[in-house]
Formats: sequence, C-alpha cells, structure tokens
Amino acid sequence: MIEFDNNKKAIFNPQNLNFETPVKQAILVFDDDVWEDYILPNKNLETMEVKNNRGRVFDTYRIINKNNKLTLLVSPSTGGSGSVMEAELLIASGIEKMVAFGTCGSMNTSIAKNTLIVPIIAKREEGTSYHYLPPSDTVEQSIESIAAIENTFNKYKKDYEKGNIWTIDAVYRETSSKLEKLQNMGYIGVDMELASLLAMAKFREIKFAEFLIADDNIAGTPEKPDKEKNLEELLDLSFSILDKM
Repeated sequence: MIEFDNNKKAIFNPQNLNFETPVKQAILVFDDDVWEDYILPNKNLETMEVKNNRGRVFDTYRIINKNNKLTLLVSPSTGGSGSVMEAELLIASGIEKMVAFGTCGSMNTSIAKNTLIVPIIAKREEGTSYHYLPPSDTVEQSIESIAAIENTFNKYKKDYEKGNIWTIDAVYRETSSKLEKLQNMGYIGVDMELASLLAMAKFREIKFAEFLIADDNIAGTPEKPDKEKNLEELLDLSFSILDKM
C-alpha cells in the first residue's frame, strides 16, 4: 500500500503561475451548470490568463471583484488527482483560501435533487489523499469550515443536509453492498474529489471549505420533488463562505 512521506519538498513541485493581478482567494466550481450557464456567459467577469513554465497559455480562469476583494474562479478537472494538481498550482501562486462546490450522488432517497449538503467527513476510497496524510479511513472537514458553511446557509435561509461523504475514484465500482454498508454508517452522498482536497488542504495548511449539491440518487427514486437550483445564488453562497473563513 501507499507509504506516506511528510516531506513537503518533492522531486517535482507546483510552479508559481505568476498571476498578473495578485489574488489570494479562489472558488473551485465543479458544477458544470454554474460554470457553463452562468460564469462563462457573464461579460462582467475578466479572463485571467496564465502561462506555465513552457510558455503555454491557459485562459480558463475568471476573476471577479466582489466586496472589494479579488476572487479567482476556477473550473477544475474532475477527480481527486486532477483537482488537487490544479489546487496545488493555485497555492504555489499565492492563493491562501479556497471554497469548492459541486454536485454529488445522493445516497438517501429522502434527499431531494439540488439539496445543499454540508460534508462532515469524507471516506478515503481514492488514492491521492494518502500522499498528503497518513493512512486512515476518513478525513474531516475542519470545524471552522463547517461553521462558515452553516452560518452562510442559515444567513440565506437555505435548508440543507449535514452528513458524511464517500469519495471514490472508481465510478463503476459503487456496489449495492457497499452502498448499504455506508448508508448504515451515516453516509449521505458520494463524490470524486472531497477526500483528496481536504487532505491536500490540511497538508498545505490552507483554509479550505467545500459544500455539495445532491444530484442523481444512487439509492433509488427520490421521495421528494426536485428543489430549485439557483446558479447565481450558489456562487453568492461561496463568496459569503469565503468571507467567513
């Protein structure tokens, strides 16, 4: 199995992207609806171009000035490994705190689609987190991050569920027996990034918070009708969480 090494200096280390405009905070948008239908068409958002050490230009970042604070908006790769690599580049480039949000599979038929979820812990069934923390079954979201998310949801008067998340990078190995076992342990959602990002944030000692939005229900047919999904509001929630961190 993986042997954890706590040496922060690796053979290959993330490079500083040398942002032309210094920025200290970022929102990682894993929700395709928010990114494609709200952020990309928004003409008020400036594109932040960056170059890697080979001169390749990336123009996928967006930057916004809200409440006199600059925030970088990022659409990361799917999965723990890819999203952590991109988050590492942001940290090396001066980002000190991040909020992430995206959809997850629901593991409870009583949870309606588009329900907001506050993750407490993530079960580590991916590989990336084991290179950032010693072996364990789970990794916790910080108490401070959970408080920032809950305070924001309460401020906006948003209903939400609070529970454990199963992070797995083998999409086609979500079996019914594992689903039942984890349901009995209090798990309410499944995703591909949370455990990896939480572990990376603890290792790099940065402020990080993530909330999720229930999407397809892997436990069966939902018992309740879909909730409304407000794309602009999801981004507003993220800004508010950043302010509280």
